[in-house]
Amino acid sequence: MFKAILLLFATGMRGNEVSTLPYDCIINRSIFDHKTGKEIKDQNGRNIKTFGIKYFPEKKAEPKVLYLDKFAAQIAEKCINEIKILTRRQRQIAKYQSDNPGRLFPLPPDTILRDDELLEYIPYNSNDSHGCPYRQLSNRRGNLRKCFMKKHKIKEAFTIKEGRTTYYYYRISDIEQGIYNSGKYIDFITNDVGLAKKNGKIILKKHEMLILPEHGSHRLKNRKNNNIKIFVRPMDLTLLNNLTSINTKNSETTIFEQRGYTEADGSPTRKNLLF
Repeated sequence: MFKAILLLFATGMRGNEVSTLPYDCIINRSIFDHKTGKEIKDQNGRNIKTFGIKYFPEKKAEPKVLYLDKFAAQIAEKCINEIKILTRRQRQIAKYQSDNPGRLFPLPPDTILRDDELLEYIPYNSNDSHGCPYRQLSNRRGNLRKCFMKKHKIKEAFTIKEGRTTYYYYRISDIEQGIYNSGKYIDFITNDVGLAKKNGKIILKKHEMLILPEHGSHRLKNRKNNNIKIFVRPMDLTLLNNLTSINTKNSETTIFEQRGYTEADGSPTRKNLLF
């Protein structure tokens, strides 16, 4: 998320314009001599190129290219490349969900996973942060069963007891059905929510967008809340404001507070919306 904020400052674009950047937004073009038609080279014989970012203006115009100077281009290019790396897994999940409507997990629907294996996709935290690893895993498994499965009325396929430990097994199709029946997380499981549109037609699918935070990844303060890795959605203006501004309705720590930034007089960052 910090890279997205840095990209905003480097480009000067509006928040909505950055949030709808396409994955292949970098435009590198050579500069040609108008008289000779040949590429212009620097003193070392290398082609001189301009750096631009393809974006969709907030005023719903045709896509444009924003050209940046050398310094801003270096920052922007580094941010974009790092965002691509950081969102690789989210993009794979979004692509799978787009190609398979109604599916959430990138697994066959009849797959059965043990509760500790499900923590890879629904990584519930432990209430005991200082306990032994085994106790923490046991607490995470219990939280997954009590806080997620029961809440969404998802029943286990079967249980197996090994010694003093009971393992719960769940079928992927049952989990997906329970999530859809709950009516929650609609922004995450709908492929056309918050995407760049033109005349009501989707011009960018979820996996084709650059910035793809997963559920809960914006939380900087309350780490006891849990990320759900199968829920992915594009960044929006509300999320940007929550990350960068102190708001009475937002109890989360801003990205500036997390890094110890303050106003010039040492006071906390002011209550305002930056975008």
